[in-house]
Amino acid sequence: MAKFKHGNKAAEKWSKEYAEKVFNEMLDFTNERKDIFSIQEAYIEYGMPSSTYYYLLDRYPVLDSIKRGMNDIIIARVNSGALKNKLNNASAIWRMKQLGEKDQQYMDNRNTNKNINVELTGEEKKEAIEDIKRALNELNDY
Repeated sequence: MAKFKHGNKAAEKWSKEYAEKVFNEMLDFTNERKDIFSIQEAYIEYGMPSSTYYYLLDRYPVLDSIKRGMNDIIIARVNSGALKNKLNNASAIWRMKQLGEKDQQYMDNRNTNKNINVELTGEEKKEAIEDIKRALNELNDY
């Protein structure tokens, strides 16, 4: 039996076009299957071995954008589940961070030169403390 020399592409089935087609099918599959919550579940449930999945990502960098699309679908699914109380909020936040989602912090710098008096009267302090307690109780109810 003849053997291919190292580097010969004759035995390779994964052209760039074919890999893109399969990854796009996997993207559609991930979107349709509402029970998929990780990239690993996506390619395993689709039927692709992990070695093939990672080989193709290394070989064809263009596939990374399709992978990011799959990841975004999963993040949106996890976020939606948490907002609708179908998923545990703490677990959902952890999962989204594992998938690459980052907290965004915004700072309003328009009034940085003004002195603001934040001293509260006795009654205002009591109201502020009660507001904080209510907010904490609402968080615990989730």
